[in-house]
Amino acid sequence: MPNFALEELGAKIVKEQSSASYLSEQAGLKLWGFTLIPAKPPCVSPRVVIQGRAPMVPGVCWSFAGSQGHLTIKLPHSIAISHVTLGHISKMMSPSGKVSSAPRTFSVFVSHRFPLHHCSTVAFYICVYREQLYLYLFLSFQGKRALDDSGVHLGTFVYDENGDPLQTFRIPDDKVDVIRSITLHVLNNWGNREYSCL
Repeated sequence: MPNFALEELGAKIVKEQSSASYLSEQAGLKLWGFTLIPAKPPCVSPRVVIQGRAPMVPGVCWSFAGSQGHLTIKLPHSIAISHVTLGHISKMMSPSGKVSSAPRTFSVFVSHRFPLHHCSTVAFYICVYREQLYLYLFLSFQGKRALDDSGVHLGTFVYDENGDPLQTFRIPDDKVDVIRSITLHVLNNWGNREYSCL
């Protein structure tokens, strides 16, 4: 199944619509005035989520504070979304043998929907005005606006901590639509109160 939410294809993180990155409160280590271990390790950018790195390794993830957060990705072009895949390292790969920072329950929202299945009429109109060529697209919708920026809920899913590291969830057929951006809302994780990782 193709991954359209990749940075190399043009996807971008919308920082203004995403949770802030988690910063650890760990104390640093200095010896004779030289910093051996910084007080706060550099946080990993949320861009790591869309960089398509494989295999997943511990610590190479984006984290946000607490068990609830969200991440919005602007896709490179409008696509019809039918599945969502979420990944986290497995318990076997985790140094602690646990994946408490993995999302547990999460919801998927989309915006810039273009509800083609509600479109009853499509018409093109070409016009020349003051030596400029204009192309107009007329769409007639049955009870829906052409663009919906309020965020449409596509579904709520549960990531299985004992399942495969990459888990794919099917969007219900009646919610499949052409979209331009997607937001993942993590509602809780598998027990880590300090942070969650994607």
